[in-house]
Amino acid sequence: MVSQDLFYYWLFKVEFVPMLVLVNAVGALSIDGMLPDLSIIAQELGAKHENDTQLLILVMLVGFSGGHLFFGLLSDMVGRKWAIYAGINTFIVGCVMSYRATNFQAMLFGRLPQGLGGASLGDVPLAIVRDLY
Repeated sequence: MVSQDLFYYWLFKVEFVPMLVLVNAVGALSIDGMLPDLSIIAQELGAKHENDTQLLILVMLVGFSGGHLFFGLLSDMVGRKWAIYAGINTFIVGCVMSYRATNFQAMLFGRLPQGLGGASLGDVPLAIVRDLY
């Protein structure tokens, strides 16, 4: 019985906590990772004005705010695991849409689901930690 308790302790400390930390960091990294290259993105995608690149951050933050409302309720209704799965899939769809964008408007359209999914990846791990402690 002692070895089983040690296994669960190891599983929790070695795998579960770092996974929650990494999932929680994805949303912040999706914004911070592109900030240095905003001017290059504007040139490559043909933004009309240099300040239009700020819309990429705005659309992502709008997605974050809407996602907190949606995924917070979803995680209470269907469970934390399925809310994280839905958030990861939504985030991946947004990333693929942004990656495949050929113009600035398509990039803006891809950043919205990326923000929605990123909100789930920030909310649900905190709810899991609150459930456990």
